[in-house]
Amino acid sequence: MTFAAERLGYRVFGWTFGVYDSACPGPEEIRRRVRARLRPGAIILLHDGDGGDPPGDRRQTAGALPGIIRDARDAGYDFRPLGELITPSSEECVRALR
Repeated sequence: MTFAAERLGYRVFGWTFGVYDSACPGPEEIRRRVRARLRPGAIILLHDGDGGDPPGDRRQTAGALPGIIRDARDAGYDFRPLGELITPSSEECVRALR
């Protein structure tokens, strides 16, 4: 899949970790799970729906988000667009893995 995407001019990115928010463990548990695994450059998988019919309820994830943002900022993290996380050295690393 990655090579096909690259041939079309796209780049494929994955997430660093998920917190299983789709299991609806509650906003505070979602927040705790993010806080426990937060690292520099992390891409966190959170769900805004599950694609089901009817779509899943994501009020718990939405409720956790302000606290997740506050926790990250309080820990000294900032938020950046994905494009800013890509550096020339990371590009070289990706090429070396091919």
